[in-house]
Amino acid sequence: MPDIKEILSQFKLEPNEMEALPYIIGIFLFVFSIVGLVSISYLLF
Repeated sequence: MPDIKEILSQFKLEPNEMEALPYIIGIFLFVFSIVGLVSISYLLF
């Protein structure tokens, strides 16, 4: 698994984008968790 800092360094984000990065990651994880829960519940039931 590649290092997260190496991935982020490739994007060369601006300072204001670096401040918004946690929100972007949070939204991504939120959507991913919802999709995961829906798919798991769909497979189980």
